[in-house]
Amino acid sequence: MSDYPRWDRIENCLKRYVERAWFQGREEWWVFGRLFALLVLAWLAACGWYCPASVVALFLALQIVVYNTAVVFVTEQITSKLRSVVLTMVGFTSLAVAFATLWIAASFSQTESPRQRFANAIYQSVRTITTAGPESRPGAALIAPEQALARIEMLLGIYVVAVIVARYLSLKPKGGIDGSTR
Repeated sequence: MSDYPRWDRIENCLKRYVERAWFQGREEWWVFGRLFALLVLAWLAACGWYCPASVVALFLALQIVVYNTAVVFVTEQITSKLRSVVLTMVGFTSLAVAFATLWIAASFSQTESPRQRFANAIYQSVRTITTAGPESRPGAALIAPEQALARIEMLLGIYVVAVIVARYLSLKPKGGIDGSTR
C-alpha cells in the first residue's frame, strides 16, 4: 500500500474494470462493434434523436478513454504492440464519431438533410480531434457550447495520440523475454 490510499483505490477499480470477463479475449469485437454503434448513434442524431444519441455516445467516449488509460497506466499489459495501437486508433476514430453526435446536438439545423448533418458533424469532429480546430460557419463565430466542445475534443485528441499511443508503444508485450506473445 502506498502513501496515497485514495489513488490506490482508483487504480484497483481501473484494474478490475480492465479485467472484466467480457473484455478478455474479445477486445477486437468490442472495439469494432462500438465504432459501428457510434456510427448508428451519429446517424440517429442527424435524424433528430440527438439528445439520447449524445448521452449514449458520451458514455462510450468516456469508456474509450478510461479503458485505454487503465491499460497503459495501471495494468501495463498488452498482447501485441501492433494490435494495441491498431485498436487504439480505431478507438480514436470512435472518439471522433462519438463527438460528432455532440456537434450535431450543438448546431442542429432543420434546414439541412440528415445526410448533410451527419457528414458535416463527422468532418467537424475529425477536424477538431486532430487539433486543426473546428471550422466556423461563413460569417459566424462559434457559439459558447461549440467552443467548449472544441476545447474538450482537442484535449482528448492530444491525450489519446500523444499519451496513450506513445505509452502503448513503450510497453512490452506479455510473453517471452524477446517480446513474443503466447
